[in-house]
Amino acid sequence: MYHIAICDDDNIFAAHLAKKVEEFFHNTETSVSIHIFSEGCQLLSYSGQIELYLLDIRMPELSGTELAEKIRAGCGKDDSSIIFVSSMHDAVFDSFKYHPLRFIRKELLDDELGEALLAFLRSVSSRHKDFELQVQENRTQIMLPISDLYYVEPYGHYLDFHCVNRILHIRGRIGDYEGILNEHYFAKANRGCLINLHYVSSFTAKSVILKNGQDFPLTRTCRSSFQSAYMKWERENKHVLTI
Repeated sequence: MYHIAICDDDNIFAAHLAKKVEEFFHNTETSVSIHIFSEGCQLLSYSGQIELYLLDIRMPELSGTELAEKIRAGCGKDDSSIIFVSSMHDAVFDSFKYHPLRFIRKELLDDELGEALLAFLRSVSSRHKDFELQVQENRTQIMLPISDLYYVEPYGHYLDFHCVNRILHIRGRIGDYEGILNEHYFAKANRGCLINLHYVSSFTAKSVILKNGQDFPLTRTCRSSFQSAYMKWERENKHVLTI
């Protein structure tokens, strides 16, 4: 689930924007939680997680650009995405210093919002691909890029991490890594195999085929969760919209 903050002192427009954002993510079957704030100070006092900020520029107390500066300076918020939504067209160049994802003109909201939200999904996807997993093989600490990992399977008291150019033999259990890998588009095909969905070529009710031709059984107990995980990966990486 993505947490989205809308900050605009025009309550009617903020509610309209929230409805449009909710409709977009509903059509992509992506779960979101939208938080609406009428003042920048209210937003800054919010302690919850936010992945995307939609900010007006002309606001009392704190302008949208001043708010963006404070967000960028805030601990743990530097990698959040910011989209300005404003009628102040002349502010677009000044906004660049806060590294916004997009600048949307309020009067063209219907034309520009969808592409901006797709850009957000792409940026989130790219952060997943760059993630590195810390593992230990024979007392050697290894930072393993998720994008290099095809699948993980048990081998006795160890796990074999099948990567693009090597196999790592790591002591542990699938459950030790399942939670974090599931957050980065991995899913179980069967009780003992955790697969990177980026490398899936196709799957049927009984098997999963990787792009390198490897074939894995897809068991009945894992079928539903695997299909759901793959659909989520497809929405967030291929940006397929369902109308």
